[in-house]
Amino acid sequence: MRTGKELFNTLLVELNEMGLSGMSSTLDEMYRSPKFLELDPLTAIANLVQPEYQKKMNKRIQSRLRSAHLRGCPQELANCVDSGDREYLPRGITGTLSTLDFIDACMNVCILGPSDSGKSYLAKAIGIVACNTYKVEYHHCETLLEEMAALKAADYSKYQKRSEINLSTIICSQREPASWSSMILNDEVSSNAIMKRATRHYTVVIKPLNNG
Repeated sequence: MRTGKELFNTLLVELNEMGLSGMSSTLDEMYRSPKFLELDPLTAIANLVQPEYQKKMNKRIQSRLRSAHLRGCPQELANCVDSGDREYLPRGITGTLSTLDFIDACMNVCILGPSDSGKSYLAKAIGIVACNTYKVEYHHCETLLEEMAALKAADYSKYQKRSEINLSTIICSQREPASWSSMILNDEVSSNAIMKRATRHYTVVIKPLNNG
């Protein structure tokens, strides 16, 4: 039978061989603590697992942010509140969206406002928070529509499948939805379908305020 010290050394080796160096370091620190023998088994396991789990989660989140082209972006949802510069309508909408319940419900968000009103800031801030739980993609609208138009021409069945995917989408525009038909895909049927989907659930209007 192995002694406690022998088992401890074996566990350190095995954890390191599995690539769990953080867990190995935590176990080493715990074992050398004078209070180690006072820990109940579940607390000891929790103390051992938590740092490694957090490390894995942080790595996953950073990977999602990188894939979404949002890594290093400074946008913060806490800044998207009514102020002397702008207001968000309807009242309280940014708080509602911050829960991310709309994603679980597969609902869309349309953000409207003039140029430089903070539409992209709000969209990116929501996307950054969403990366904690979901995979996110951020596209410039014009580029995405060009890709969709090319896909429609090259493989209509794949285009149709992608169009019908039941996922949440956030769209930003400084133009009212009624004017989209003249800009989207040169295809009235497609533009009307996109407009209806984009405005079906939540519509946020960012209204700049004149402080002069």
